[in-house]
Amino acid sequence: IKSRTDELYTSNRELFHSNYMLHQEKEKLNALIENLEEGILVSNISHSILMINTSAKNLLGIERSVIGAPLYDVISDKDYIQDIHHIILKKVRFISKEITIPHPARQSSYLLLRSSLSVDSKGNIIGIITLLRDITKEKELENLKSGFMRTISHELKTPLTTIIGFTETLSNERRGTLNEDQKSYVKIILEEGIHLSRLINDLLEFTLITANKILLQFEEISLKALISEILESFRPQATLKNIELSFDALPNLPSIQADREKLHRAFLNVIHNAIHFTEKGSVVISFYTEKNKIITKIMDTGIGIDSKNIDKIFERFIQVDADGKAGFRSGLGLGLSISRDLIALHDGRIWAESKQGEGSTFYIELPVAR
Repeated sequence: IKSRTDELYTSNRELFHSNYMLHQEKEKLNALIENLEEGILVSNISHSILMINTSAKNLLGIERSVIGAPLYDVISDKDYIQDIHHIILKKVRFISKEITIPHPARQSSYLLLRSSLSVDSKGNIIGIITLLRDITKEKELENLKSGFMRTISHELKTPLTTIIGFTETLSNERRGTLNEDQKSYVKIILEEGIHLSRLINDLLEFTLITANKILLQFEEISLKALISEILESFRPQATLKNIELSFDALPNLPSIQADREKLHRAFLNVIHNAIHFTEKGSVVISFYTEKNKIITKIMDTGIGIDSKNIDKIFERFIQVDADGKAGFRSGLGLGLSISRDLIALHDGRIWAESKQGEGSTFYIELPVAR
């Protein structure tokens, strides 16, 4: 009995020591989390709050104890709650979302939430850890930059439109006959003015996209009519380069719901690229359908793209030279990235296939019904 009692005493002493050390480590961890500048919130699969530090409470404007409270009591953003539910069901490891926190007495603040799934060694869900960071100043700076870019773009467009208009009047000789030198100069002014106008439009579209301020006006449109209109505008340029423009439209192509202006811009950029990078041969546009989708195929016989640069051509401010090198070139390099973003806003996608020196083929997929 004495021997057994000693063993029990020793076990109790070791257990006490282990509990003490565990308590000390827990205190250290809590102190570390509590003093972090970044907010931390931990919830379980039932969306109940298990832990929240002072920084998170300050960022969310909470003064009371919320341990055990539902997550939607402190974060009312419905999309965020659905995202959390999604990562639990699908076991997605990580999501990131920006939310707005309204304040009655001052300007609303913006938070970046990064939530990750915490699982044990057996794959069982322990909880969801959410990091909160104040990005209000970054948002204000972004809005200021976007506003500045939009203002500059509009201020440049107004005089440029006037310049192009008067240059077209001179080019058509409505104000008198021009000699050959004058015609040449006026032609250069007009071409460069149109090029500058396209760059300004790209810049303006880019600022609207990055600021999430693109508004779509959906209507029923015919892709066949849209493409025909774009091709007619490029026909003089193609004729000068001896490029054959071919359009093979399906006889019973269904109409789609889309923003005509934005879709026109997306196709315009891709077709312009096809003609610009083709020195001889042809640009062929055709359609085919898959299930409830229409795929537009734009095939050229131009310089082509190295396979390693296929994905880069849709990045912002990146262009690919004739030698296949990607980098910063003349122009803004925004055309294809704008097309990608505008097509994505229509629930579609764009991709390319190419071989250097053998031309390129671009595919634009759009849903028939929304």
